[in-house]
Amino acid sequence: MKTADIKYENTLLSQGHTKIAGIDEVGRGPLAGPVVAGIVIMPPGLQIPGVYDSKALSEKKRQSIAEEIKSSSICWSLGWADEKLIDEINILQATYVAMARALESLKTRPDALLIDGLKGSWIPDIPSQFIKGGDQASHSIAAASILAKVARDEYMQKYHEIYPQYGFVDNKGYGTAKHRDAIRNIGACPIHRQSFLNKVKTGFYGQDVAAKYLQDKGLKLLEANYRVPRAEIDLIMQDGDYIVFVEVKYRRSTSHGLPREAIGTAKQKKILRAAEYYVTRSNNPDQDQAYRFDAVEVLETARGQQINHIENAFW
Repeated sequence: MKTADIKYENTLLSQGHTKIAGIDEVGRGPLAGPVVAGIVIMPPGLQIPGVYDSKALSEKKRQSIAEEIKSSSICWSLGWADEKLIDEINILQATYVAMARALESLKTRPDALLIDGLKGSWIPDIPSQFIKGGDQASHSIAAASILAKVARDEYMQKYHEIYPQYGFVDNKGYGTAKHRDAIRNIGACPIHRQSFLNKVKTGFYGQDVAAKYLQDKGLKLLEANYRVPRAEIDLIMQDGDYIVFVEVKYRRSTSHGLPREAIGTAKQKKILRAAEYYVTRSNNPDQDQAYRFDAVEVLETARGQQINHIENAFW
């Protein structure tokens, strides 16, 4: 069982800080629902087994560990930013608002903060350290991420009872294929983020066209819009003995170049990160499994739609 380290906390303790809070958010990627930030101050030196990146834990395990975090912590709190605020000020700024609200509602004022992610415009008036991948590197941040995810999941489950047609109980608002189908067929509901739907409309269309094209070629769809922290893969397919990670690019014209030209080195690294995440968390990881990275271009031309499937597009 993986457990996040307390080395960052211990360093701050050695510098004289005694009330060290970890803070993290969940829900930046979904098409519906709020973004939620968690914050928690754990007793110095306490390390609860299993406290790690919340997305790497089963739902049952998260809930169990969340209760242990709450009962063991000095204090904890949550901050929320709903879909209306997200549409109004954008998801990044709404995330900062959620973090600030979590901090403001904490009963004990921290004297140091450990924050997941890169340094942004939200800089509290407290000594702060920003840690990329903090929910795996810092016990306090991981604990905050677990509290936030459990709370947000419970929120989405309640909305499933009101809008069961979207499958929120399973997808928690993320853009799964079934969720996207429901949006297309019946439209959005009040907790959908309109700004997200507008931005991903063409992406959804391109992914759906590419998935159907590949399925017609005999590939099996395993995942669509597979998301992990700071990375995603459009499609994960199976082609015989190969697991195929597919990047889809859709364009209405070539005025900005061919779609494939948009898959630069930085994008490739993110796809590789998501692929590694998928492989390590596979239910039946196989050391001899073969993998491939493909690209599919969906291009609208004067002669009609053109689809190009490029095997082994990179790596």
